[in-house]
Amino acid sequence: MGELTWNPRWPPKLKMRKSGPDPSAIWHFSSKLLRLKDLMCTRTGKRMARSRHSYMVEFLRTYALEMKGIR
Repeated sequence: MGELTWNPRWPPKLKMRKSGPDPSAIWHFSSKLLRLKDLMCTRTGKRMARSRHSYMVEFLRTYALEMKGIR
């Protein structure tokens, strides 16, 4: 999956790779997935995206704790 070295609530603005897939799933969260909520146009889309965004942030927080051996 990759190493999580940043806070999921404030992800760095990593760039998606144009020549192939992102180097890791964690990189892909920052380069694309955590930015999708800001791209939604409809009220329904924004509501759904906020919920899914919160789920991803919580997943990443849990992942980071597990990688540190805390959970």
